[in-house]
Amino acid sequence: MIRLENVSKAFGEKAVLAGFSFTFEEGKRYAVTGPSGVGKTTLLRLICGLIRPDSGSVEVPEGTRVRAVFQEDRLLPWKTVLENVRLENGDEAHVRELLSALGLEGEEGSLPKSLSGGMSRRVAIARALCAEPDVLLLDEPFNGLDDGMKARAAALIFGRMKGKTVIVITHDTAPVAEYADETLTLQPVEN
Repeated sequence: MIRLENVSKAFGEKAVLAGFSFTFEEGKRYAVTGPSGVGKTTLLRLICGLIRPDSGSVEVPEGTRVRAVFQEDRLLPWKTVLENVRLENGDEAHVRELLSALGLEGEEGSLPKSLSGGMSRRVAIARALCAEPDVLLLDEPFNGLDDGMKARAAALIFGRMKGKTVIVITHDTAPVAEYADETLTLQPVEN
């Protein structure tokens, strides 16, 4: 379980979260929505420990394997698709299976610069899934994917993460609607 208690976070004069409390229960799937600038990505970064709250607490149980797919794919440009995904798990057969499931067969030897945005996004998803995390955080994971690939990627993500916690930050709830146990809609903070 991931618990945020009375969390506040501001960037300069702009408060994005104020007194926010929520518990993400183990094994549940969440869609987090809300208008741009409301703090969705900030929430993800707080859970990952990339930033700290100005006040309040963020509790992630010790030993929990958390992986994230950010809005930027964060692929290593000097490594091939296969090498980027193998960073999380050296089992080449497992990596190839994930890449194939995401329609990337034949791209294993490609460098990121030769990939489209949607292809890079799928490599980032494969890398996160390859780690077999306890908690998967996804920030706009379906950007750059057509409707068919969104559905295919969502089915793979939620199938592989069955019984584990998934938090999807998205403006487009359609790909996750059939999978999400709960939708959390963040509201703007009055500044």
